[in-house]
Amino acid sequence: MPEPWHGRLRPLFENAPSLAFFALLRQTGDLRIAGWCGALLAAIVSAAYLSRRLRPHPIVLGINLYLIVITPLAEGMLLLGRDALADSLVAQSQSLVLVAIFATGLVLTLREGGGFVGVPGPDARRRSLILLAVSLAGIVWTFTAEATRFVETGLPILALFATRHVLIARSGGQSGLHVLALAAQGREPEPGA
Repeated sequence: MPEPWHGRLRPLFENAPSLAFFALLRQTGDLRIAGWCGALLAAIVSAAYLSRRLRPHPIVLGINLYLIVITPLAEGMLLLGRDALADSLVAQSQSLVLVAIFATGLVLTLREGGGFVGVPGPDARRRSLILLAVSLAGIVWTFTAEATRFVETGLPILALFATRHVLIARSGGQSGLHVLALAAQGREPEPGA
């Protein structure tokens, strides 16, 4: 049975804050406008999470929570005359998103049945710990690598998405090729399928 239209649009809606942030930043070069737009859209997505209309993707949840916090925090530091701290937050902002993803994953692992992977099951805790380890490695990488922003931050985030995909698929006994085919279609593997 085909997925309903809103099911196919869910990833777009959930990722809209990040997409808008990067599009505005690239188009205008204005970090303040891009940041506030991303924060506002992330708050709207979070309202959908809180109303239970949308089950959050655990990695995207961390990114959206980060977007809600970072711009008001940096702006607040500027208003309080803490320019050096605000500048430091902005300078490390891309790396700090991995810290936010890790913190979100840790809370989900400790509090939710599906953990950081977001899929309940007998081995959800083990799979979540693996994903947390990959996230922690990404944090170390992003703060120590001397490369382009994409390599420093983008690759660890891509590794998190790929690892989550594989962990879900492997819990259902699916092959690596099947996982790649689903990823190419923009679909997540079904646990236990």
